[in-house]
Amino acid sequence: MTEKRNGCHVCVTWLTQLMSGKVQCQWATWFRSHCMGYPESISDHQQNILIEARNRCLDGLCNEFTQQSLIFFKEKENNFTANRGNMTIEGKPDLIVLGSNNTCTVYDIKIGHHEVNDDIQVMLYMAFLPYCRSGIYKGKTLNGCIVYEDGRKTVVPSHAINDNFRTQITHFLNILDASNEPKKVPSYLECLLLPVIIQ
Repeated sequence: MTEKRNGCHVCVTWLTQLMSGKVQCQWATWFRSHCMGYPESISDHQQNILIEARNRCLDGLCNEFTQQSLIFFKEKENNFTANRGNMTIEGKPDLIVLGSNNTCTVYDIKIGHHEVNDDIQVMLYMAFLPYCRSGIYKGKTLNGCIVYEDGRKTVVPSHAINDNFRTQITHFLNILDASNEPKKVPSYLECLLLPVIIQ
């Protein structure tokens, strides 16, 4: 069972799936942005396997940066919210490393093969962090890096957050923030665990 939210709440991971096309039904993301209690489709066993693999990779990165005497913040330290009118956007980058000359690098760890939404997720972190409530990253140059468990890395430069990407963000945020529901595009996977909303 779900319950209507007070306002619109969007997680970066949901927006990532929508912008990348991994989720085709805009209504499904709109629904979970306006309602609490939307269930996840992944099993606890699968989730635990992914968490263990990601944690091993994260520990390796932290050890590397500790040896380099770099200052970094991991997981819950990076929880942020940014407001856009009545909308709250929330995210939690895996790792943020402070660099020289007012720069930071946002690290996102992925388990498995590369997908287009990997790049989009770290780019969304880079776009939203300067607007988070804490103000820590305002005015800083943010770069990104996607790290895979086999050691591969994909660098995302700060200039990737250009006007075109910001326009795309605005387009999808407007869809999620609208009072009118988007059209439903049913599919087996996206409708499998569709809950009943409390009126």
